[in-house]
Amino acid sequence: MNKRIPFLDNARTFSVYAALLASLCTLYAFPGTVMVPPLAHSGGLFLSDGLNRLSNWLYSFTPEVVFFICGYCTAATLRIRSDAYFLRHKFIRLAGPCLIGGLIAAPEMSYLNYLSNGGTASVISFFTSALFYKYFTEGTYIFITAALTLSVFSLLIKKLRPKFFRQNKSSPTILFFVLITMLHGVVSFLLFYIIYIFGKFIYPFDLFLISGWTLYFFIGIYAFKRKWFVHDGYIPSRRWLYFFVIVSLLFLFTDIHYFMWNFSFLITTSGVFAVLSFFAAYRSKAAKVWRTASDHAYGAYFTCSFLFFNGAYFLKYLQVPTLVAIAVLLIPGGIYAYFLNTHILLRLPSFKRQ
Repeated sequence: MNKRIPFLDNARTFSVYAALLASLCTLYAFPGTVMVPPLAHSGGLFLSDGLNRLSNWLYSFTPEVVFFICGYCTAATLRIRSDAYFLRHKFIRLAGPCLIGGLIAAPEMSYLNYLSNGGTASVISFFTSALFYKYFTEGTYIFITAALTLSVFSLLIKKLRPKFFRQNKSSPTILFFVLITMLHGVVSFLLFYIIYIFGKFIYPFDLFLISGWTLYFFIGIYAFKRKWFVHDGYIPSRRWLYFFVIVSLLFLFTDIHYFMWNFSFLITTSGVFAVLSFFAAYRSKAAKVWRTASDHAYGAYFTCSFLFFNGAYFLKYLQVPTLVAIAVLLIPGGIYAYFLNTHILLRLPSFKRQ
């Protein structure tokens, strides 16, 4: 984009760090989220269940915020930049980290996942048997893979339909939000049966995740096409915040989502537009602290999930209380990641300030 929209930058930055917090909580949650399996849950059932609810709540909307904004910015870039520039930029930005995460970090995390579940096989035996498939976890690096895939797919759309990203201002009605919530639910419901039939051959939870991210990526493209956020275009109202607070309290402190399978989709829809509404209303300026946090967000996301996973595995054997372990991982790990980003990652093409 040739002109940044500060509140979108701020909303994306918040969502990246919130997703990192969710990944940390997941390591001490039970039964864990669909993103990362629990490595240790020494804090008792009550604390473990609380961390599980918190991480699942955060994962219900923060990735969709990131993919919505990613879709919006992708459409804007394709609208004003050449195809060659877009492809080169996306591969520099995403392909390298995707390969490192998928070929180095994810296999190592998968082996730790196996060991934390009582496994005793050697490294060679693990990677040359079905155990690798069974315990494989891409962790949070699946975000980068999905973002790269959707970006390339968007470029193909432009190739096939050059006028696809033309803009025409309009504002959504309440029916639009009802329909996207229902669509999200219906697709997930259909995937449930696909997983039930072909569950032995696919990673089931990845489908649920990627379907939601894909949906909101294209909603972000739709938002750009309809000139949301610019030139007096549509901006979500603060009423989204009230609705989000209500459904979040129900999700966190009751068991309603166990009885209403589609309740989590209300969290997703309301969460995405509540975050956008909040930052549009209260954090719409490009303040220095938010700019610095934004510059470090990608690098922090890339390094911290790996640090958290490995740190939690080794702290497990020290019998460290859960809350102390989380603090140890969060504070020193965050400081380490900050200096790693400042002195190494931000100097690399994939992580340079945009």
